[in-house]
Amino acid sequence: MPFAARTAAAAVGLAFAAVATATTSTTTATPGAPAYCAVADSSQIGNAFCNSDSGLYNTAICGWDGGDCCAPTCTDTATQMCGYAFNNTRAIAFKQCKDPKYACQVPNATSLGNGYCNDDGNSVYNTAICGWDGGDCC
Repeated sequence: MPFAARTAAAAVGLAFAAVATATTSTTTATPGAPAYCAVADSSQIGNAFCNSDSGLYNTAICGWDGGDCCAPTCTDTATQMCGYAFNNTRAIAFKQCKDPKYACQVPNATSLGNGYCNDDGNSVYNTAICGWDGGDCC
């Protein structure tokens, strides 16, 4: 490639990088979430409430909602307790945990939080990672 063509290509590459940087820098960084996590309300990330209704918050790119959806990574706030519905109205456990390091892996997810404690001594349901059978065993 001639020098002039290489120079023009490099200039285009730099211009593209500048536009990409300018676009990326307009996203507000949120504690617990990468700067490129594009959600409607970034204050909902890392607030101790698992925003599982929207497919955007509880994703790897958004740090699994800032850790809100898994017991080992969630931190209570002054107004919200981990594992509870919004405004602490009822226990919902951590059924929405999708972080592969902490997600509850059970044969039948509908058995979590169904009002029956699945505890046969070897139960994968009645564990901390599964929220003690979705709250059924507490």
